[in-house]
This record gives sequence, C-alpha cells and structure tokens, in this order.
Amino acid sequence: ALNLTEGDQQRLATEQTDNLEAYDCFLHGREQLWRFTRPQNIQGRELLQRAIELDPKFAPAYAFLAVANVLDYANQWSPSSSASLEQAEAFATRAVELDDRYPWAHWALAIINLYLRRHDVAIRESERTISLAPNLAEGHESLGTSLYYSGRPEEALACFERGMALNPYYPDIFLHFQAQATFQLGRYEEAIGILKRRLVRNPDTDVSRVLLAASYGHLGRCEEA
Repeated sequence: ALNLTEGDQQRLATEQTDNLEAYDCFLHGREQLWRFTRPQNIQGRELLQRAIELDPKFAPAYAFLAVANVLDYANQWSPSSSASLEQAEAFATRAVELDDRYPWAHWALAIINLYLRRHDVAIRESERTISLAPNLAEGHESLGTSLYYSGRPEEALACFERGMALNPYYPDIFLHFQAQATFQLGRYEEAIGILKRRLVRNPDTDVSRVLLAASYGHLGRCEEA
C-alpha cells in the first residue's frame, strides 16, 4: 500500500469531500454494493443517495449510484429494469460531468453502454478507465467484455488475464467471461477447465453450466453435456 501507483493516488485524490458524513455514507454504501445481494444493494443505494443530499457535487457517490442501478438491471431485482439502466446512465453521466478523472465513473459508463449494445462507446470508456487507473482490474475486465462482444476474443482474453493478474481475488464471474472468449475461439477443452473452476467457486451459476454443456457438446461428449 505504500508504493501507490499514479492511478491509485488519482483515485484517492478524487474521492474527497469536505463533508465527512457524506464521505462516511459513500464508503459504507459502496461496501454494501460489493456484496452483490438485493437487500444490500438497496441499503447501499440509500446510503449513496444520502451522500448526495449531503454533498450534491460529490462525483463518486453518483458513480456508485450508477453501479447500484446497473446491478439492479443485470440481476432483474426491480420490476422496471429498463428504468434502472436509464437511471444508471444519468448518474454515471453526472459523475463524469462533476469529475472527468474519476475512473469508476467511466467504468460504470462502460458497463451501461455494453448493456445498451453500444460496443464502441463501451470500449472507449473502458480504455479511459484504464488510462486513469492502470491497476484497476475491473477496467481491464470491462474492456475484455466489450471486445468479446465486438467479436474480438483474442484481445478479450489478454484483457481478462491482465485483470486477473492485477487482482488475485477477482470475482468468479471473470472466469465465465474468460471461458466465453475461449469457447468463441473453439478451444473447448480449455473452456471446460475454466468453467469447472467457476463452478467450484459458484455452484449456483446457471450460465456457466449452459456454456459447459455446449463445450462438451462440441467435443461430442454428449453424456457429460
């Protein structure tokens, strides 16, 4: 932690507000989001909204409110998930207006544009995230996902490998993305190995089981599929 990279220093410099209560709400709110459960996402959102009430110009709170809405959309936690995506875009755009150098704001925009199938914008926003915070694993992961959906699996794999190297405690979804790109390249045996690792970490995943079945199918191993 002593030899902070430039990106880390930038990130710390931009996560500041004179309002200590707003900062406290922001930190606790963000922590709740990373638990990836519906109740904690709701709790996190309330804390981040409070942070904005206390300091309406605090960009990081808007950026993570965008993330909360993206999680809402991706997991279909709310009845009107398309409204969640619109709200996410509005919050992320506001965060960038307030602080164009805050990496997480550009990361949120990358994910939002990926869901909106604006792949070129998603690639651009991911690259901006990486330029601001080169050691942020999520930036490399979002670039990889954007490249994968743009039909560029080789480049995507390099991004996923970089992201995983930067964060040894990467979320297990990284493995699924890596397997998707490997599958797209026709490397089914390798995809099977990656997906089995994902299933160890997340036994409840259905998407990885579907991809695993498809990988076995391509190898003619119908029983296992």
